[in-house]
Amino acid sequence: MHSVSKYPLQPDASALFEAWQRESLDILKNWSKELDEFFSCRGDDLSRKEGSGVAILRIQSHIGFISLRLKRTLDDDQTLWDGFCPMFDEIVNLAAEVVQHEAGVP
Repeated sequence: MHSVSKYPLQPDASALFEAWQRESLDILKNWSKELDEFFSCRGDDLSRKEGSGVAILRIQSHIGFISLRLKRTLDDDQTLWDGFCPMFDEIVNLAAEVVQHEAGVP
């Protein structure tokens, strides 16, 4: 018979998730900072297509941030999304810019 003490204890899943979440948020923050710096340096020189690309990357950044920050629970608490309303507004505005650029609207 095997002794339980011979097997290493499994790390707590929530602790592993929190470590992954912190690391992922750091990566996303650094990536977003670099994107902002690129846009501030080249923003005026971007073509419509490049501007749409930057807007799509910003949308992806916001979605990633929300996904990493939203607390998951067993209850379906829709109020958890309320804190992200300003970010959703920005996502909608960025998406509208992309659609307008693609449609050729100035």
